[in-house]
Amino acid sequence: MEYVQLLRTARCAPSSPRRSYSASPNAGCGSASTAFRATAASTARSRPRTSSSSRGWKRRSRALSGSMRSRIRRGRRRKSFTTSRSMRRAARWCSRPASSTCACCHLITTACGSWAWTTVASTSSATTPSTTPAPHQPGSAAPVVVSHGNPPVNRAAVCTAGAVSPILASSARGSETQSEEEDRMRRPLAVVVFALVAITGASAQPYPARPVLMIVPFPPGGLADAVGRPLAEGMHEPLGQNVVIANIGGANGSIGSARAARAAPDGHTILLGIWNTHVAVAKLLKLEYDVVEDFAPIAFMTDSPLLLTVHRSLPVNTYKEFVDWLRANPDKLSSGSAGIGSPPHLLDEVLRKQTNTRFQTVHYRGAGPIMQELMGGQIRMAFLNPATASPHVRSGVIRALGVTSAQRMKILPDVPTMAEAGFPGGMEFSLWSALFAPKGTPRKIINTLNEAVVKSLASVRVREVLANQGVEIAAREKQTPEALAAIQRAEIKKWWPIIEAAGIKPQ
Repeated sequence: MEYVQLLRTARCAPSSPRRSYSASPNAGCGSASTAFRATAASTARSRPRTSSSSRGWKRRSRALSGSMRSRIRRGRRRKSFTTSRSMRRAARWCSRPASSTCACCHLITTACGSWAWTTVASTSSATTPSTTPAPHQPGSAAPVVVSHGNPPVNRAAVCTAGAVSPILASSARGSETQSEEEDRMRRPLAVVVFALVAITGASAQPYPARPVLMIVPFPPGGLADAVGRPLAEGMHEPLGQNVVIANIGGANGSIGSARAARAAPDGHTILLGIWNTHVAVAKLLKLEYDVVEDFAPIAFMTDSPLLLTVHRSLPVNTYKEFVDWLRANPDKLSSGSAGIGSPPHLLDEVLRKQTNTRFQTVHYRGAGPIMQELMGGQIRMAFLNPATASPHVRSGVIRALGVTSAQRMKILPDVPTMAEAGFPGGMEFSLWSALFAPKGTPRKIINTLNEAVVKSLASVRVREVLANQGVEIAAREKQTPEALAAIQRAEIKKWWPIIEAAGIKPQ
């Protein structure tokens, strides 16, 4: 139907001499031929829009080439119009006074005199041209109608002198091409500007802008969970946001640690790491991350020894009795471990070598599942942290034969150290905990998190909760990012050779 309207415009032009007209922006309406204006106006008035003339327009429309019709069907209207002969014919101007009726039915017209280009959109939604053309008003925009239904944005000129002047097809085509080029050049610039605005707005937000996710890479019930929950509560007030605990266990803590390493370094995801996750696991497992390089240290927090515990059904009350029973019953006892390379696994290997005994080690996802199996009797021995084991030692469900520290624990004063129990040379081991962020986290955010951790560990309530679980809070000078980095490197240097000597095979 677009070509039908263009052909109707061509009917308004004089049929005798095929002349082209032009007008400069400074020329008035009088520069156009009066005879041509009269001919155009009379031609428009003398041709009523009857059904026969409509059939004539349809015949002309069908006379278009098949390729041109296929272009229309594919929606390439702009290219079809600007390259067709009908467009060039319709672009020949029909000049008339501003008060006369437009015979071109809102087709290509511009303003003469003092005129300026502007961008307007055709609002026509009919499938056939209107039978009553609307007059052009002085100072109004005459849209370039190139389609019906869902029209594109088109060019028009606003007349400031109250008259109408021509626009040639070549000018229309050139302006459209130039507009497309400008739009194509502006799009990348707009994307860059929008991205810069978004980044600037995000960086301008105060930290933290939302709740902070603390990943605990072990199931509930272990030391990491026992330290993380009171710590998170104490960090709420200094940060002004909630700290949400997410327990992601498996593979000796490496699954949750890998997720934290891949998180955005914006301070909204942090990791509660322990000795397992940031010392031993790198020696024994093939990891997708580096335990030193892919994390930013925040604070060293706690130390905790381990308890050698056995099920109450085992007929032993001391460490020496336990060693004698192991020698008399080889391969009849199962011990629980939090995974390959975990402290219970390592201490099991040390115990086997020192006592020349044989027993099986069963790996679990964390201390919580170990405790459940030990209480149920499925396993009958385990090295457990005091936070997990001490309540059940007091209740009598399990027995504690020794503690891996240099001094006895305040919460379990009756439990001897391993050296006092009779282990040759003593067995001293501390399961520490610390807080880490993904690599690349800004130093300002690290300092904010460190201050929140220090305030949380200094609160009376958090200290009381941790002390009741046998967890010792580190001294203030150890709670800095620099101190944590130094402690981690020293632990790796100390324990990796011991792991090799224990004969633990990398997985």
